Amino acid sequence: MTAGFLAFWRGDFTAAPRLLQASLSGSPAPSGFGLAVFAQCGLGAAASGRGEHSLARSGLGTALADARDIDDRWVTAFARHFLAHNATNTNDVVLAISLLDECIDLLERLGGNEGGVAYSLSHLGRLSRRYGEPPIARRWFLDALRFFTDIGDMRGIAYALVGLAGAAVPAGEVREAAQLFGATDTLRSVGGPFREVETLA
Repeated sequence: MTAGFLAFWRGDFTAAPRLLQASLSGSPAPSGFGLAVFAQCGLGAAASGRGEHSLARSGLGTALADARDIDDRWVTAFARHFLAHNATNTNDVVLAISLLDECIDLLERLGGNEGGVAYSLSHLGRLSRRYGEPPIARRWFLDALRFFTDIGDMRGIAYALVGLAGAAVPAGEVREAAQLFGATDTLRSVGGPFREVETLA
């Protein structure tokens, strides 16, 4: 399963489902059902990455329902996160924001997953930036940056800096944007390439 999610985060939406399906082979034991539902989240997210948004929404909706049935709040949170990405891809902004808010609230109540909170905050920032609210986007990215810095997530820090740079451009803060992009390039050279989910346009 780990290999499947690594492929997903690299943007390989062809290898990811193959690897995740392999982890689901056979009937999962009851104790492992939560992991099976988590893998289903990955399959849905990979479908969204391939542009198969209806398939993704169906699969992620099933995963969310299954996670609730077994009261697995961790998987419930991540299913909401991936569904928010799917809603973003289909331009359902209100639903995406609602799902991200629910995801963040649940993760904060559970505690111990600052990275998950930070990536959801970053996505809120991308939504705000995309729909013409740079000051709000900046606030979300700064919040995410604090979490990423606390846990030493270099890739996450780079995401947040790209987002801050994108929020600075429409505000006319060209020098700040250039500095942020420069810092991001440095992080990329240290931590390796990463796949930015959206462009800055």
